[in-house]
Amino acid sequence: MKGAILSMDLKTPLYDEHVKAGGKIVSFAGYLLPVQYGTGVIKEHMAVRTQAGLFDVSHMGEILCEGKDALANLQMLLTNNFDNLVDGQARYSPMCTEEGGTVDDLIVYKKSDNHYFIVVNAANKDKDYQWMINHKFGDAVFTDVSEEYAQLAVQGPKAMEIIRKLTREEEIPSKYYHAVFDAQVAGISCIISKTGYTGEDGVELYFKSKDAARMWNTLLENGKEDIGIIYLRSGPKRMRIRCGIISPTKPIGPAKAVVAPHSNTPARAPIPLVNFVLTPKPVAISSPKARLFNEGISNMEIIKPVSR
Repeated sequence: MKGAILSMDLKTPLYDEHVKAGGKIVSFAGYLLPVQYGTGVIKEHMAVRTQAGLFDVSHMGEILCEGKDALANLQMLLTNNFDNLVDGQARYSPMCTEEGGTVDDLIVYKKSDNHYFIVVNAANKDKDYQWMINHKFGDAVFTDVSEEYAQLAVQGPKAMEIIRKLTREEEIPSKYYHAVFDAQVAGISCIISKTGYTGEDGVELYFKSKDAARMWNTLLENGKEDIGIIYLRSGPKRMRIRCGIISPTKPIGPAKAVVAPHSNTPARAPIPLVNFVLTPKPVAISSPKARLFNEGISNMEIIKPVSR
């Protein structure tokens, strides 16, 4: 049953912090996560629109791709182009099957030549990793480092004010869909990236799991009245829609295109693969924070719903 707590569900490094904060714990993507806190989803949502929100997204998966053939492997596995990434740049892409179905969608960060950091969806991370292993070639090594990392996102009009209290300006990415590796936040080594989808300014922080509680509490302390604890599911989904990014209502999966009998024209698959497509132009958004998405449009095309 969706949301029912199962004995095999995993915990993020911040599970105890969520319980202490009064989070309502449910099963999501194989993890025990808070669906909301005592303040309610409306106040949580408005905190991101007017102040700042703190999201625990430690259930996401992280995979390294390294070696002299790392780029060639990414070019084969993914539908987007990665041969013009600069160090510190990130790019979104679906990962497709040979038949055109979608294994998952993900984000690739380039740390340096022959060294890439890949972030995949929580529910698919084991499947994604195995797909990469099964299709790798040449001098390339894929390593699942998901257990080593925790991830927090700080999003909202006051997010950067909070982050600037804890790190140096040069360690904050200057552009959307970029990251700074080997940064420090409150003395904790981390990756600072800007790939959020709330439509507000902010960053994502990747750091060692052992530092999760310390980072969480440091951000809360420095945010005080300016930061709200925000989590799944309705809050982030509403924020996606506000930005013109539609969250899939059907699971991404390896569906195949079908060909109509006696015709060379592909017919619609009986079960839709996903309910969105990529478009090369940004969706018009009323929020002034839309500029963040327009700046990064060459790296992550905004998503529009498919007409059905």
